Amino acid sequence: MFHSAYKLTFGKAIDLIVKPNGTPVRPTLSILTPLHKIENDDQPEVCLATGFFPRIENMNLTLGNNVTVPRKTTKAALSSTRTYFFAGFSKENIKRCEMDGVVKKRVDDGGFPDVSNDKTTATTASDNCEHERLNNATATNYTDYTKMNFTSLVVYGLRVLFAKAVAFNVLFTVKALVF
Repeated sequence: MFHSAYKLTFGKAIDLIVKPNGTPVRPTLSILTPLHKIENDDQPEVCLATGFFPRIENMNLTLGNNVTVPRKTTKAALSSTRTYFFAGFSKENIKRCEMDGVVKKRVDDGGFPDVSNDKTTATTASDNCEHERLNNATATNYTDYTKMNFTSLVVYGLRVLFAKAVAFNVLFTVKALVF
């Protein structure tokens, strides 16, 4: 508000906070490190929390010196799928990331797990996602596209017909006034 505004006329300022409704979803955490971390480099490490709802107040980062640092998530971004995303940055090594009871630990200092002696079979992305719960998923009905295309064609035809009618009316009006 302007400083010159009279408070009795306008009253007290109103804060509007919009909170979307939805079912609670726990976050998926990932610790991201730079590919080539050099000594005395300012490249931060990141704990990325994706797909959580509702907005949680804190993310806890346990750093390399075993100090836990809280990060406020009040500025988490809301996506079109009605879930939040947040990135917690640190210039020190992140050993552990925790949010809403979900814990992600750093795999190793290289950033990638050692799978050379791993006896597990390879899985595809569809195998991994098969058992996960789908939130806010919508199915697309392709017959709606046919109806939408037909409706668009009809509306376009009516616009052309209306434009021609207006053009002929203008021409006949000009003819009647001039001749």
